Amino acid sequence: GPTAPDSSTFARCMEIVRRFGIEKRLPIAISRHLAAGFAGEIAETPKIGDPLFTRVRNTLIATNKQALEAAARTAKKLGCIPRILTDSLRGESSVCATRLTEEAIRAADALRPGDAPLCLLFGGETTLNLRGTGKGGRNQEMAIAASLRLRGRKDIVALFADTDGTDGPTDAAGGFACGGLVERAEQLGLSARAFLDNNDSYNFLQACDALLMTGPTRTNVMGMGIFLVHAGADGAS
Repeated sequence: GPTAPDSSTFARCMEIVRRFGIEKRLPIAISRHLAAGFAGEIAETPKIGDPLFTRVRNTLIATNKQALEAAARTAKKLGCIPRILTDSLRGESSVCATRLTEEAIRAADALRPGDAPLCLLFGGETTLNLRGTGKGGRNQEMAIAASLRLRGRKDIVALFADTDGTDGPTDAAGGFACGGLVERAEQLGLSARAFLDNNDSYNFLQACDALLMTGPTRTNVMGMGIFLVHAGADGAS
């Protein structure tokens, strides 16, 4: 933001442009701006250690942690045992989803019949490295990856969503995951793995009626997810 130091430089931007060979694909205005900055005609943004930041104080008035804590309070009221796993999730979306799902599975396997359901919460901002030509977002990809790992299980359901109500360049906030989603897709002639490989999570989840549509929430404290974990006898697909 404008009140925080920025470590990027025009030289670094030019290096990235040249590395990917996109000089001729940039809009003329951007090319001219980068060239002027690289030549020293435009000042760099203020860096760490700049004296002007001694007069600046940044205060976080809404955070991902606060959102997770609010969700935990609601889960407790609904009879679940809440547990916040992290509020600083980072990494490749599908990899993070698989790792978190493994943790949910371990928690489910440790429950005994009659135990109260667990509500595992996490938040942060993952990364989506595009490989295909589909439509989707980070959280929707996580929903597919989690569903692939949950296949056949009826004791865990999950939700992956962006708090601003818009996941990637779509009108969906995110998507749901459960053990029966992959089988439901196969009945429709769809391959979850193929859609995931093509970064086409939106169309996959839409076909399976597993998108979360909230509309704009007018706030943004990164993404968050919820695993509801039941004891085996109490599970629901």
